[in-house]
Amino acid sequence: MLAAPLLTASLLSVLEGRFEIESLQAHMGRVQRQYVRHIAKTLTKLKPYVDSPLQSENVVATRLYRDMLSLNIDKRGGGGGGKSDWLSNGRLIDLVVAEDIFPRIVQFLSAGYDAFAELQHEAVWLLTNVAYGTEAQTTPVVSAGAVPALVG
Repeated sequence: MLAAPLLTASLLSVLEGRFEIESLQAHMGRVQRQYVRHIAKTLTKLKPYVDSPLQSENVVATRLYRDMLSLNIDKRGGGGGGKSDWLSNGRLIDLVVAEDIFPRIVQFLSAGYDAFAELQHEAVWLLTNVAYGTEAQTTPVVSAGAVPALVG
């Protein structure tokens, strides 16, 4: 007779723990969606600085785009060093691709920008971060002429 109350208490404890985990996961999902929306708004504000005639603005904007894509990499340490779960589908890469900045970023790799090594460094780094994505995500980079610019 004692086994039934212990089993019930144990089952209740497991169910309560599962409810807490599911509640936490739902909360994290809301936070993550808010974070992605915030990043999307920030990216939209950066595009004019990529298009600016001032190289100092180009460098800062390109670096910020690159920094945002670097968030795709799991920096929690330990484990396999893979992408974090909620960014593994490349949401941030999709947001950057939607900004249609790659023709301008590739332009930074041309001979006219040779005197701006920092800008070219940031442009290459940004392009390689996008290359980490899917074929659909890298297609706009290739279409913008990045491959000849990088290897030529």
